[in-house]
Amino acid sequence: MKSIIVFISSVFLVLPAFSQRLYDVEVGVKPIKRTGFYKIFLPPTITGKTKASLGDMRLLDNKGNEVPYYLYCEDIKKYEPVFEEFTIKNQTDTSLILEKKNLSPFKEFVLRVKNQDITKQFRIQGSDNLNDWKTFAREFKWNPARSQKIGDKDTVQEKVINLGKNNFKYFRITYLDSLRQNFDFVSLGSNHRSILEKAYTKIKEPLFEQYFDKEKKITTFYISFYQKHFLDRLEFEFNERNKNHKNKAKLYQVYEENGEQKEKFLNTFELKLGEDNTLTFDRLFVKKLVLRVEHNEKEPLILKDIHAYELNKYMVAYLYRNQEYQFRLGNDTVKKATYSEEELYKKEGVLSMPITELKKMKKPLKEWRKKEIQFFESISWIWGGFFILFVLLTLFLIRLIIDYRKKKDVANNT
Repeated sequence: MKSIIVFISSVFLVLPAFSQRLYDVEVGVKPIKRTGFYKIFLPPTITGKTKASLGDMRLLDNKGNEVPYYLYCEDIKKYEPVFEEFTIKNQTDTSLILEKKNLSPFKEFVLRVKNQDITKQFRIQGSDNLNDWKTFAREFKWNPARSQKIGDKDTVQEKVINLGKNNFKYFRITYLDSLRQNFDFVSLGSNHRSILEKAYTKIKEPLFEQYFDKEKKITTFYISFYQKHFLDRLEFEFNERNKNHKNKAKLYQVYEENGEQKEKFLNTFELKLGEDNTLTFDRLFVKKLVLRVEHNEKEPLILKDIHAYELNKYMVAYLYRNQEYQFRLGNDTVKKATYSEEELYKKEGVLSMPITELKKMKKPLKEWRKKEIQFFESISWIWGGFFILFVLLTLFLIRLIIDYRKKKDVANNT
């Protein structure tokens, strides 16, 4: 009987210890100096450990009570490109030389012209010293019907040309037709998009391996991240060999099903060699990708660079001064948190809220556990508890029956 009592006691001592490991990540929140609404920045190393639905995040105060929050994700539509105008250094009937004061890299070359019903072909070249000129990949054609009209009364037309990433100081526009009527330029310059700096956070560089099938002329790239991530933007650049050749590329997501790795088709696109290739996704929760490129070459393609980005995510909450908070995530069993204050957070103006960050825990986790998550909150532990109780009760009844029979036999013998 004593052994049964010891076994029951040990079971109830061990279960709470297991219940404390429901969350994979537990970190602190940096203290704030003023009480109010704050955006808590969630880096990719943190969000990658949550569920795909982001529903297992919890914010607790120092008493262990849940703090209502609203999850906010950056919207790239709110970030407009910044136009930088170039100065005209020299102009003739057949060409135009421009100078760029700001030497930061850019991709989008912008021409703004007064409305003209003309179609012209031209070439754009770049240089650092006005002597050595690099001609960009193709010849460009101005078509008024395909240009974007801007300004009052549609008096100005704008054409945006993607030249690929470059940082040349000088640019030369050369007209390729015999039409004497030239552009009546309003301004020429470049678009600087600061989206990557403001709206995205760069994910740790992925690893990749490549294999080449000589018969099918397909190069396959196996791309893997260190952990799962919410992938929103993927950039890669290949070698410049045979720029004019079209390369058909297909992208797949690798997932696991019944212990086997399978591929899910994501996208088909035309690969540009020697230029940045950019793909955007809607919060793709992924760890491995496969890229297959069909090309008419005897040698494999060379992947020069690959970069991955995640749209910034924030937990918006009302925090009190000098209060310590704990952030938890990484639990597949908990339900998504819903709070009635969600509409309140939206009305407060998320963009204007100050930002605070997560920090490493200075205190042991035991000191945070003033309100422990109990084992009976998990369905698996409930059924396990019922099973253990059933076994213990069965053993207890068997022991009672054995003791009863022994006592009965002793009474009969006497």
